[in-house]
Amino acid sequence: MLGQSEPEGCATDPNILMQANRVCPITSKPVSEQAVEKIIDGRDRLAVRGLINVHTHSPEKLPKASKEKLPAELWLLDALLLGSYSPRNMYVATVLGTIEMLEMGTTAILDDF
Repeated sequence: MLGQSEPEGCATDPNILMQANRVCPITSKPVSEQAVEKIIDGRDRLAVRGLINVHTHSPEKLPKASKEKLPAELWLLDALLLGSYSPRNMYVATVLGTIEMLEMGTTAILDDF
């Protein structure tokens, strides 16, 4: 829009360089194609930092994937009070939750169980 500047921390046409799976300083300077191993066209995309989930419950992953849609009260009764929390079930639920969160850009969690 006319007369508006970019929000603080936003940049148009930045180059995000990676080295050894780490983000290098972001720059708007041109980068030689010969100097990089791979180029990903980021036009019309948004690059954001990893997300942090500060409230999750690992045991809820198993009933979420295996029960019919229920009102919250009945679902919580089944998931939390009647659920089986064997070490194996907790492991599987944690792995499922981790995969789901990684796919959505989550890089850190706090599990409230």
